[in-house]
Amino acid sequence: MALFSSNADIARLKRQLAEQQALIDHLYLQLGLPKPTASRDEELATQAGRLKESGKEVQAIKLVREKTGMGLLEAKQYVDRL
Repeated sequence: MALFSSNADIARLKRQLAEQQALIDHLYLQLGLPKPTASRDEELATQAGRLKESGKEVQAIKLVREKTGMGLLEAKQYVDRL
């Protein structure tokens, strides 16, 4: 059984993804937040991961909040996933 039954399904999903990305971009702009980049995301994950591994989870959460503007719960969940 194929995951997608036709090229039309794939095209529809690509359109939906593009619409969602446009919405995300708009939200970053409205909130005045910089758009994340792969290198910045990787650097943050590395820094926060090192803090977490060294038993400094609170500092890791603070770092994530400072760099991203995330709320406390979002930042904690981000660090928990590292």
